Amino acid sequence: MRTLVSLVVVLLVGCSSAEGQADESNGKDKPKPIATRDHAPAHKAKKAAKPPVRVAERNTAVRKRERKTERPAPMIPPTGKLLTKHPDVLRNIQRNKWFAFSNNYFRMWGGRMIGSHPKGISVTYDGKVFVTNVGFTRSRNVDRFDIPHLKIIARAHFRGGAIESATSPDGKTIYATNFHRHVVTALDTKKLRVKREYKVGTMPKGVAVSNDGSRLYVSNWESGDMHVVAEKTGKIIKHIKLGRHPRGIVLLHDESKVYVTNFGSNNVSVVDVKKLAVVKTIAQGCGAARHAAVTKNDRLLLVTCYHSHHVVVIDTKTDKVVRKVKVGNGPKTIAISQDQRFAYTANYRGSSMSIINMKTWKSITVPLPVWKTSGLAVSPDDKWIYLTGFDSRNLIVMQRLAPGQDPEKMKRGPSQPKKKCRREKLSYCTSRYP
Repeated sequence: MRTLVSLVVVLLVGCSSAEGQADESNGKDKPKPIATRDHAPAHKAKKAAKPPVRVAERNTAVRKRERKTERPAPMIPPTGKLLTKHPDVLRNIQRNKWFAFSNNYFRMWGGRMIGSHPKGISVTYDGKVFVTNVGFTRSRNVDRFDIPHLKIIARAHFRGGAIESATSPDGKTIYATNFHRHVVTALDTKKLRVKREYKVGTMPKGVAVSNDGSRLYVSNWESGDMHVVAEKTGKIIKHIKLGRHPRGIVLLHDESKVYVTNFGSNNVSVVDVKKLAVVKTIAQGCGAARHAAVTKNDRLLLVTCYHSHHVVVIDTKTDKVVRKVKVGNGPKTIAISQDQRFAYTANYRGSSMSIINMKTWKSITVPLPVWKTSGLAVSPDDKWIYLTGFDSRNLIVMQRLAPGQDPEKMKRGPSQPKKKCRREKLSYCTSRYP
């Protein structure tokens, strides 16, 4: 009897499991229809049912694909060893070694000793290079360089110390701020002869020139203000009060605003050009705002923070800080490459330079054979980056390899300078920062 009951239970369980499997399959085991010319699958039929693409739409799609496939010229990798890690970094820099950053290659091409305490560098649109020497107060205040041979081809001689400089749009005049005599000295760019002087505030530092060359905007360190000067007459158009120790000065390309970095107030003044008045003060964590540079489209302003290791990025539409980028110790001067791919900083306390990728905002800091890197400028073709060593009294020329260039055909620079302190004591070069 028990055997009969067990048999009945097994039969019932088997039937229920078979029914469950049939329900779960839900027709999945049915054979799929074979795709033929007369009978296509449903998903194929849907695609075939789409209306034909118009010629204009097809051309637009082709152009989009072509833009996506466009690539810049390939970079030829340099031969030899790339830059290695510390402590061999500076040694390899002095050996003319190429180093890689963001699919670009750089090296120190050459350098030489120049004037006393070289401060700033400016470059004309056609590539003339000028260095201001604040240590000389009666002669050799400004030098013009022949870069291919690293030779001084002209020197200015006037009373006072030249701090910073800017060139006119036509490249015929260079304006140097004369710190000791409270004037801006105008020189011709060919032979560096004094053309005229403009009376401004106390201890002028930065200077910017309008697009048509008719106005000079000058920041005055000691008097804490900015003077707007008529270039032809020398008349002061406007005197604008700013923060403590105004330093760097940048005029937007559309000439709507002037930005002035206030070193002593740790902020940036925004001046409306039409009103010639301060309309806003940007104070968002930049200790000792020193120098600034703006992108070609006027969208971003980059400001160096001397008392820290970073650069702040300001959106010029909102005038707010949108990013901070880490760089070397004590960044002073900043410049942006002409192709807008990189920004470079001269790091005074670190005796180095930093390179910032302006797409990824990553940076690299490179030691240099200088004491207190101060001035910095970029050539119009992006091939050269010029830097000055304040206490080593030298000019450094960095080279950027262009896409498609063969490094084997790049000749070694005329001279590779060594790091040498040009002060009475080494401690002056290592521990004193003005």
